[in-house]
Amino acid sequence: MLARVDAVNADIAAVDTQTGQHLAPFADAAARLDEIPGIGPTAAAIIIAEIGLDMSRFPTPAHPASWAKFAPGVNSSAGNTTGNGSTGHGNRYLAHILGEAVVCADRTNTFLGARYRRLVHRRGKKKAIIAVGWQSPDSVETPLSGI
Repeated sequence: MLARVDAVNADIAAVDTQTGQHLAPFADAAARLDEIPGIGPTAAAIIIAEIGLDMSRFPTPAHPASWAKFAPGVNSSAGNTTGNGSTGHGNRYLAHILGEAVVCADRTNTFLGARYRRLVHRRGKKKAIIAVGWQSPDSVETPLSGI
């Protein structure tokens, strides 16, 4: 069993080395993403891998948030609501890593952490993750706009 654990640790080290080599040209972008509360080096690498660095294909900061399934598609009229919390289309891997970043931001003493804690108390964890992961472009830029 110890030999198997050592082999797995060696494999993990090899993958980390390869990831570092592939991420080297994007070190500046990864460092900027790492400054966002809740996003660490691994999350920054995943975000860069899923979105890339060319933000010109997204006209506004709300577009990549929508692409990441973080823009709720709920319509309301005369007290009746239709739709659900997410569209079902988009990049689920990016949505997962942004959700983890929001939960990690909960442990920080920042605006995002305070907002998450306030919304969890009122609305629940899942709705708070979506609300903090996708900020209104009018009030605060989305976490994806910092790339």
